[in-house]
Amino acid sequence: MAITGNLDRPGGDVFSEGGRGGGGRGAGGRGGGGAEPLGLQDRYTKEWVDKLVGPEFPRALQPGGDYKSDYEFWIDLGVRMGYGRDFWNGSIAECMDEQLKPYGVTLADLRSKPTGIALPKREPVYEKHEQVFKSPSTRLSKAPYLPQGEVAIYNTTFEENGFSPLPVWVEPPESPTATPELLAKYPLTFSDFHTSKVYNAGWLRNVPYLREVMPDPTLQIHPDAAGSRGIANGDWVIVESPHGQLKVKAEVSPGIRPDTVMMLHGWQGCSELGKLYYPLLRGGANANTMYSTDPKKAYDPVVTAMTSRTLVQVRKA
Repeated sequence: MAITGNLDRPGGDVFSEGGRGGGGRGAGGRGGGGAEPLGLQDRYTKEWVDKLVGPEFPRALQPGGDYKSDYEFWIDLGVRMGYGRDFWNGSIAECMDEQLKPYGVTLADLRSKPTGIALPKREPVYEKHEQVFKSPSTRLSKAPYLPQGEVAIYNTTFEENGFSPLPVWVEPPESPTATPELLAKYPLTFSDFHTSKVYNAGWLRNVPYLREVMPDPTLQIHPDAAGSRGIANGDWVIVESPHGQLKVKAEVSPGIRPDTVMMLHGWQGCSELGKLYYPLLRGGANANTMYSTDPKKAYDPVVTAMTSRTLVQVRKA
């Protein structure tokens, strides 16, 4: 059992060992503000907690097996790649102890008190400009994010490494203003988004309960754009760009611009519902195939993120 945060009233910080998988390794979060710390030893005895998770409230799911938490997976991977010194030499206990150090708690402390540990409430400190501005970065050098100790519009770190020190607007590889010559064949602007009413950036299309709510990939298209192409809501359509082609269902929506279409990225199969995997390349539902991969046009020079915008034509399948 894991107890994290506060239980029935605002208080101090309450921690307990929790996490995922067999005997997880996570540490609980912070409690809310309040006038006094919440102490399990004051309000809740172990017998009371045991009753809370007793026969009246049975476990919803049995553990899937003896496997590791996400933290351990990444620690083990770092060690296998030769970066053991940077990954606590494979020790999940040392990793957790480092994260818990500001609270004066160790993983062993949490394991010795399965019902939780109460910590005194810490008053928030505001306007910590000097401390925050000098905080070490995640770079190997640990140099501060703000080398001048203040917010900088002119990025000297970028300049020292050969990049523009100021923001610069760069047209996407294809757009109405960058490539107007393509508009006759590809008159609509296309982009994608990552979350919806049931899915997140982790896809989750293979979860039957979620797939029943949104079973097929769809393209959001304005009624005017759909009507001029003889497309009705729910029709299968072909979306074609200079680089790729998709087959998805039309989702006619007045909430999108008439010159723009968008779709949810990332579709996989769902065996329980008989949904097959869509092809990753031409003719599937992978939005990434629609964009330019020209390194001189499509990628941010600093973080190498690619653009997710192009021009398309849509027709009924």
